[in-house]
Amino acid sequence: MYYRILNAIRFYNPLTLTGWFVAGGSVYLLGTGFATGNAYSFLLSTVFLAGLLVLGVITRLEARRARSFEFEWESVAPLVARQGSDTQRLSHSGFRPLPFLRVHMRIRGRFIAGRTRTFHLWNEISFAHEAVVPFALRFPFSGTFHAYFAPVVRDVFGLARARFGADREKVLNVRPAFVTDRRPPNVQALQGDEDQNRMKSSDIERYFMRDYIPGDRERDINWKASSRYSQLFTRISPVTQEKTQLITIYFRPYNSLAVETIESLALLERAKSMLLFFMRSVKVAHPEYEFRVFVGNDLTEIESEEDIEQFAADIGAVHFRTYGGASDLAVDDRSGGAYIFTTACDTGLVEFVGTFLGDNLDIYRSYAVPRLDEKGGVHIRLFDDLDSFLPETLLMTKSRNTRHLLPVGQVSSITDEAVEVHFA
Repeated sequence: MYYRILNAIRFYNPLTLTGWFVAGGSVYLLGTGFATGNAYSFLLSTVFLAGLLVLGVITRLEARRARSFEFEWESVAPLVARQGSDTQRLSHSGFRPLPFLRVHMRIRGRFIAGRTRTFHLWNEISFAHEAVVPFALRFPFSGTFHAYFAPVVRDVFGLARARFGADREKVLNVRPAFVTDRRPPNVQALQGDEDQNRMKSSDIERYFMRDYIPGDRERDINWKASSRYSQLFTRISPVTQEKTQLITIYFRPYNSLAVETIESLALLERAKSMLLFFMRSVKVAHPEYEFRVFVGNDLTEIESEEDIEQFAADIGAVHFRTYGGASDLAVDDRSGGAYIFTTACDTGLVEFVGTFLGDNLDIYRSYAVPRLDEKGGVHIRLFDDLDSFLPETLLMTKSRNTRHLLPVGQVSSITDEAVEVHFA
């Protein structure tokens, strides 16, 4: 009941905060004019109150007229952390307000950056006669933004307002930041070859088929024939072999700390970015390479560049997990090599490395430092505009993380990258 009343007051509120201050001052002048007989105070207050009344009526009438038009918010490109390009657009179906009025789109919502880290974000975009208005949303980390937006008609003086239409919800996935300060890696596939057989004749691929067997790859299913006969068939081809090489990757989003800190989130963000940079670079240099990526215990098979971009959208919503010991060790063949991406918060890395039988492991691990030394590292600047963000927990919380020694005989290379976090 009270919630509905508050919503109704907020929706039909005719004045902005500045407008209410002007109205309060005008009432005070009106009372002073009556009490002292000052005609000037009486006249001035009357003019102000009448002006606010006229502005309120006009904005409400314009808001009623605007309800018959469509106002949309669309994303023209994926959102990427710490990228300020205009990837968002506001558009309408031809509404033209009066010359002294503007349409304001108010955007507010919760940005989920981790298990225990949530930020409140708000923004306001105004336009008059523009059909399309581009704007940017900048986020410090990857994650999920649950946004609510509603259009408002306001005058150019910032005194009167009139909302129209209900709040609408939009969910945006924010991908990890791009890496631009590293050279592409030079890698070799660490897993065996997998045969893909193809037979071409007269530019038409002819496949032999057999009944589907559980475990067959989805890409080998002949969907056209399967839909025709209402039965799954798998394509096989005995001629022309093309080898596809596999790279195994382990991404370990584990954190022994009970509470996530800004610094630990920055370390996880850097590990995500380096993982995607690694995969994109390898795919460009070796299009035939494919990936088996374990995020914790969850396996994702990646074959194409489109799969990598879909994985980038998915991994943006991956947050720190509590390491559960042996139960959190991914179950797979550990006889070959692998690439491991993790952070200094991962206290189970030593145990995990000890489960490998081979000696060909490449590890990337990020750790936080108060200040970079001459050996180098990476600066991460999180917030360009702190006025748009309000964390639910203390912003400047610091974390202490240590790097644990690894069994040297099993690791072919380890990259410990120092990360210096700048909040603004």
